[in-house]
Amino acid sequence: MRRAWILVLGLLSTLPGGARERAAQYVVIGNPGTVPVRIERAVLADVFLKKAHEWPGGENARPVDLPAQSAVRDEFTREVLGRSIGAVRNYWAQVLFSGRDLPPPELSEAEVLKYVRSTRGAVGYVGVAQPLDDLTVVQVSE
Repeated sequence: MRRAWILVLGLLSTLPGGARERAAQYVVIGNPGTVPVRIERAVLADVFLKKAHEWPGGENARPVDLPAQSAVRDEFTREVLGRSIGAVRNYWAQVLFSGRDLPPPELSEAEVLKYVRSTRGAVGYVGVAQPLDDLTVVQVSE
């Protein structure tokens, strides 16, 4: 078993950029017509941390998260927010203690899809296998 792990790690280290070259396992989605189709990562992070409350067009930004135990949330949190889920929990504990704001609601993937479809300004993320039908797929740029 140990040899298998060494082989996998060795193969990953030979890829350009290591394991970071793999495709993201989440897709950022927005309410059609009310969320931009391209967002800078820093702006999206500010929306999810509620440091920014409006989209560029003036629509209220309404972020929604997956549950903390979700692997999709873990990847999104690390890549977009640049923090671990534990660090984000600590951030929200401080924000709540100061009375400044509430964290985004935590919903299942099916509930995130429903919320984003029905809520103006809503933005969320789900696993890449989810049906996106009439939702805006948001491109996140550096």
